[in-house]
Amino acid sequence: MHFYPLGAIVVYDCTDQDTFKKMNQWVSELKQYLPNEIPIMIAGNKADLGASKVIEDSTASDFARSVGSQYFPTSAKTGNNVDVIF
Repeated sequence: MHFYPLGAIVVYDCTDQDTFKKMNQWVSELKQYLPNEIPIMIAGNKADLGASKVIEDSTASDFARSVGSQYFPTSAKTGNNVDVIF
């Protein structure tokens, strides 16, 4: 018997372009191993650092939509959207 998670969250750092570039690989790997009905959410962490952000929310949202996911700008520091995504 296989047990699967109720969902998956892929987190990138809004202030680090390299972490965003790896998103496609991470999502592809999850889709390879998880059943189609398992939702994958995209979380852009450090959303509270507005001036330091290098990935715009619109870019992340477009990416999420392109892979059939939802995007949530989050902040571990302030708690923004953390309760929503979990």
